[in-house]
Amino acid sequence: MMGEHFHSIEFDTVKEQIAKHCSFALGADQLMDTRPVFDRLWIQRELRRCREAIAVLREQLSFPNDDIVDVTPWLTHCQKGITLRPQELHGISSFLLTCERVKRFLNEVPAAMEELHDLCSALQTHPGLRRSIDNCISAQGEVYDHASERLASLRKESAQMSGRISEEARRFIASHASILMDTITAIRNERICVLVKVSEKNSVRGIIHGESASGQAVYLEPGSLVALNNRLQSIRGEEEQEIERILRDLSDQVRQKDNELFGDLDTMTLLDVLFAKAKWCIRHDGCVAELNTRDHRLLLQQARHPLIDEQRVVANTYTLAQEKNCLLISGSNTGGKTVTLKTIALFVTMTHAGFPILCERAQVPFFRAIYLDVGDQQSIQESLSTFSSHLSRLSTICEQADEDSFVVLDELGSGTDPNEGECLAIAILEALLKQQARVIASTHFAKVKAFANSRSDILLSCVAFDMETMQPTYRYLEGVSGQSNAFAIARRYHLRADIVERAQVLKEQGQGDAQRLMERLEEQATALQQEKEKLHERLDEVQMLRRQLQEEKQTLKKQQESALQQAMEEARARYEEQLAQADAIIRELRQMNEQHKPHEVSQKLHELRQLQPRQKEETSPETKEDIQKGDYVQLKSLGYHGEVLSVNKNKASVLANGMKLNVSLSDLEKIRRPKQEKSEKSYKKTIRSSFPLECNVIGMHVDEALAVVDKYLDNAILNRAGSVRIVHGMGTGALRKAIHSYLKKHTKVESFRMGGQGEGGLGATIVELKQKGRR
Repeated sequence: MMGEHFHSIEFDTVKEQIAKHCSFALGADQLMDTRPVFDRLWIQRELRRCREAIAVLREQLSFPNDDIVDVTPWLTHCQKGITLRPQELHGISSFLLTCERVKRFLNEVPAAMEELHDLCSALQTHPGLRRSIDNCISAQGEVYDHASERLASLRKESAQMSGRISEEARRFIASHASILMDTITAIRNERICVLVKVSEKNSVRGIIHGESASGQAVYLEPGSLVALNNRLQSIRGEEEQEIERILRDLSDQVRQKDNELFGDLDTMTLLDVLFAKAKWCIRHDGCVAELNTRDHRLLLQQARHPLIDEQRVVANTYTLAQEKNCLLISGSNTGGKTVTLKTIALFVTMTHAGFPILCERAQVPFFRAIYLDVGDQQSIQESLSTFSSHLSRLSTICEQADEDSFVVLDELGSGTDPNEGECLAIAILEALLKQQARVIASTHFAKVKAFANSRSDILLSCVAFDMETMQPTYRYLEGVSGQSNAFAIARRYHLRADIVERAQVLKEQGQGDAQRLMERLEEQATALQQEKEKLHERLDEVQMLRRQLQEEKQTLKKQQESALQQAMEEARARYEEQLAQADAIIRELRQMNEQHKPHEVSQKLHELRQLQPRQKEETSPETKEDIQKGDYVQLKSLGYHGEVLSVNKNKASVLANGMKLNVSLSDLEKIRRPKQEKSEKSYKKTIRSSFPLECNVIGMHVDEALAVVDKYLDNAILNRAGSVRIVHGMGTGALRKAIHSYLKKHTKVESFRMGGQGEGGLGATIVELKQKGRR
């Protein structure tokens, strides 16, 4: 492993990007110190930890360690017997509290996440120690009065003494105002003083603690305050001693658990690094690679280099099958070969260091060594040229690489005579392939590409170059060898045409037939690949449009369902409102007695009918016009039937069930006038021959039917009817039972029975009414 060259693939820069997600400096430092490890079990464990952390963050969105602090210096002080200051003890308390929160958090993750549960079990909590600190130290780093009984007593005595000193100072100022420069007190050497004029400094007994800045006054501690100040200083000294004793006791408690706390700090640092990786992976939509320990197959699907702007980066899929030991990348200078090579090398290195990578899916082989020869790494200390530096590293690589090695070679054979360089490149590739090392290399040498074409264990690829804009597209093309395009680029940069043409002639003269044929094949292969790319782009567009149509279809379906649901809810609300109105009208109808006029009852029934939902009428205009005065009709909305008294435009006046109703022609249907059948007991002639001896309530709700029957019976009594018929139909029998139950309680009903033959049978009830004068 040539670890000193990992910076050549920007591994350290990527780690800096990830370290920004750490919560404290210790985690960031540990992350920056991470290097690839070539222990299969260690790598698999780290990758499992990453997967679990990512899964938890996707679900919980945060990890509760934002306020973690590095307690290393304070724990080190404790080990040396140094008493910690209040702010330092509060910092340890905050650390313990964060550990408790993290442990509770990890205890809630699914049991299948074994790695996180192992870290949780390694994390110890010390609630007793934290409570001891919190009971004595405030968040501002002050020692509470109640930290000990003696401290509380001393502070109370100190406050009282300060009050006595202030009172005595006010008395002194009041009685010596004439000799004072100002009527305020001042503190000098932690003692209360007054400002006395210089000319009067000897007129008062006391201790002088210095002069004012103007020299016109002195700071004098009056004799009456000396004893009080002395006592105050004594109390404060005892207070400081008590505070020191409390801090020493707390520091001893921390010292007793220093090893456990160092262990917790290590665990929290590891968790900080782990969840920083997870945050970075989620932020950049990455994944954790599967470590392939079976063979050396490589897959990086839709890989994106993390240091390229997200808006500009081109995602590519890189594959290397088991039978291919070498991936050779060719193409134009500045055409993106190095970006491709560095992306593959970086992701293999990051996987071996336990990091997630920016792919949709990835499978990375397990290697026991990674060798890099990337970029211009001239050794100044050894006074080596660029080419010499390359050769030095290549020598080490060829000496140490084996079947479990991953070798990355950028611009193999460059830096010297082209003829010699390409021959040297071929020889190095042959040697590494013979040693079965896994090789990723880039080149623009024609002979090296021809050599690769002749080998079945080398996969040729290139990075596409836009000849119109003279810019690399960074689109990776597998199975196609790229061209250097030196002549095209020279024309683009306005090199004289005769020079370029002469160079083209010289190139063709130096080429053999095989080389010229190879170039034509490369051009054809590149053209075919570009067409393939265009077809894939069109296919992607079609697939995208298809997805958009599916999404729009689903959206429209949801909108329709939502509209239907809203309409149903509105209809239900209207139905409940109308039902409440109908109930109110029915209650009013029940409460009406004989004193109410028929038109009032008719008006209430009309209101009740208006609440019925309107249905589309199948009756044609011609049918409506056929209804004339004297026709016998049925009211479809109420189920009544009766005789038409008059017709006025679209309205008709109908006498039905003893009531005169104004209804719409669309609500009427002509029916045959029923024949009056003679019953076993003939009906008694009534005074009003127009009163119907039949009440039809078929199709009505129970409440509505009872209201109609109640009013009908009242009208029947008024019209001196002796016997009437109530037509209720057979149906489920519920309406019949309700009417019979009502008739049993009616004071004007003498008896009732089911209809006989010719009277409606079980669908009607014959009611005998009590009438005055009737025997």
